[in-house]
Amino acid sequence: MFFMLLVFRIVRRLKRIQNLDVLTGGRNPSKADVVLDVKHGPSLAKVFTDLKFHLVIHTAGPFDETEGYAVAKACLAASNTGHKCNYLDLADNISYVMGFGALDEEAQQKGCLLVTGASTTPAITTVCIRRIRIRCEKRMVVVILWRIYHEE
Repeated sequence: MFFMLLVFRIVRRLKRIQNLDVLTGGRNPSKADVVLDVKHGPSLAKVFTDLKFHLVIHTAGPFDETEGYAVAKACLAASNTGHKCNYLDLADNISYVMGFGALDEEAQQKGCLLVTGASTTPAITTVCIRRIRIRCEKRMVVVILWRIYHEE
């Protein structure tokens, strides 16, 4: 229930921004602006391309390896030299977040921003700490500061 309230809050706030068209997608046509199946990447890519989405915020979950990053891959497929379809998800599954780097090379080639684990700090923090611990044998204190910005 809390998660759905968070999603509705995100949508409401985004819809307040001038010059920003916000569409909701989902399986239920009575609740969504666009009917989507998050498990079917090719049809997602076509919708993202046809509607020229600039950003997809994926909140549907569950975020696990069985999904195979279909929505993020659809954003990559919808991106070309004239248009970028960026991606952000609210994943909190550590394995999912850690495996997401497999999409990085293609995202960089296409100039797309792909962000995973944006819902909770623990998922990202845990991934970072696990990576650091591999290289560090001493006890450590970690302080994480977040800053989101857009470069022109």
